[in-house]
Amino acid sequence: MSASRKCEPELWNTKAGHMIGTKEDAKTLNSYLDKMKAGVTAAHTSLCLEDAEISAESVKCKYLGKAEKMHTIMEAIKIHNTNMAALVEKEDYAEGTFNRAKIFLESCKLL
Repeated sequence: MSASRKCEPELWNTKAGHMIGTKEDAKTLNSYLDKMKAGVTAAHTSLCLEDAEISAESVKCKYLGKAEKMHTIMEAIKIHNTNMAALVEKEDYAEGTFNRAKIFLESCKLL
């Protein structure tokens, strides 16, 4: 997620995550970043209290007041299979498990 603000690299304190300086531009940027951080933290806390799934996308949507993108069952299965394919390559899943997931997708298409 981007704050959509700019700062000269030599004026940025990486450790503090703030702009260096006491001039108005530094104070304005730092204040904006502090408010943004508080809003993101509040969005995360709200999702935790709702017992919702926590992801970068869900926190961003909650912070921005947007509805998280919904998927159809078929889209969800395709996303699952894509993620599983990557895990098969890393040997976290067996090839047979992945093949069953592909067969499941094909079976759903027939319905």
